[in-house]
Amino acid sequence: MGYKVTVDKEKRLVTQVVEGNPTVEEALQIVEEFRKITEIFKPGEAMLLNDMQKTSVTSPEALKVMKEGQKYFEHFGKVASVSSSILAETQYKKSGNEAGVGNRRFFKSEEEAMAWLME
Repeated sequence: MGYKVTVDKEKRLVTQVVEGNPTVEEALQIVEEFRKITEIFKPGEAMLLNDMQKTSVTSPEALKVMKEGQKYFEHFGKVASVSSSILAETQYKKSGNEAGVGNRRFFKSEEEAMAWLME
């Protein structure tokens, strides 16, 4: 599993890349690191590009942890998720809705996602 977060303070853009299927332990690490990232910006001040193109369906146990982490998405003004797997997209849409994420849209390409974020 791979995970990377970059922060562009000038553009107020956080890019999160998750590759593979995180285990419960990895999901806990991702959520904690992501929580710390949200402290950089005031609520609604930044945007999030969530790249899940190399992620597929996650185990129910890890998804439960990731669902808790998705609550931090509400800290961002806009969240654009890029997914190439309809199953992963469906899984994360459902868990995001359950977590109360209302500011996210899904895209098939990073270009489409960035265009929406920059509107």
